[in-house]
Amino acid sequence: MNPTPPGTLRPHARERGPSDAPAGALLGERRDGVLPPIALEIRRLHYFVDLLGAGYGHALRPDPMVRSLRAERIALGIDLPELDTVPVWSIRGSDGTVSIPFIEFILGQIREALDRIRAQADAPRSGVSRETIAGLGALIRLLDETELVGAATPSLPRLADTFVPEELLDRLCGPDGLLAGMVRQCEALLDAMVAGPGH
Repeated sequence: MNPTPPGTLRPHARERGPSDAPAGALLGERRDGVLPPIALEIRRLHYFVDLLGAGYGHALRPDPMVRSLRAERIALGIDLPELDTVPVWSIRGSDGTVSIPFIEFILGQIREALDRIRAQADAPRSGVSRETIAGLGALIRLLDETELVGAATPSLPRLADTFVPEELLDRLCGPDGLLAGMVRQCEALLDAMVAGPGH
């Protein structure tokens, strides 16, 4: 089996996760051992994207041995143990819709992480091009267009009977989906910031 590149979502949650990439690479560790602040935001983004992908994958192909992201949640200091249930509670309805627990909260966290990443990338002397900044803005707008993120997005996870068309989730969580593209762009952004101007 070929290894899954970091940032690629597939509906096989136990085949991938944050631990698939070397810790230093995922965090953007500099040679001097100092981590740029944006690295934590990207790792947080990675966690919520993986969590949503795990729920989507389990809904399509239920697996009692689905991989848990609990260790990554704890490492990030996210004190919401109910998020560990997302994969096993995700279901696919007979009408082709999919229910993923706390989906509005998860997408809201992804949206907020992208906002913070964009703000840090747009800071003076970040070395990030205007084109890249504009690209992050475009990703945020695309996420907003799903209509699952908005002013009413909950600040804490709450259960609700939210069923989403499978086609929409595939656009978000599929191998070539929006969220996979977001993670890849943010990881490339981190690489550029770690390397510094002129690299």
